[in-house]
Amino acid sequence: MSRGALDPAAEEAIAWMVRLRSGMDDAAQQARFEQWLTRTPANTAAWEQLQRGL
Repeated sequence: MSRGALDPAAEEAIAWMVRLRSGMDDAAQQARFEQWLTRTPANTAAWEQLQRGL
């Protein structure tokens, strides 16, 4: 059984999680993350859903 593709916000949330946990986090990257997170309600919802799933 194949799983459906993730929506773009979910894919971006996963990418952000990988970046933030890579140990290469800096102030500029954190600022870009905050901008992404608050850009759309879909981004915020995808991030929150990812956090609940861990």
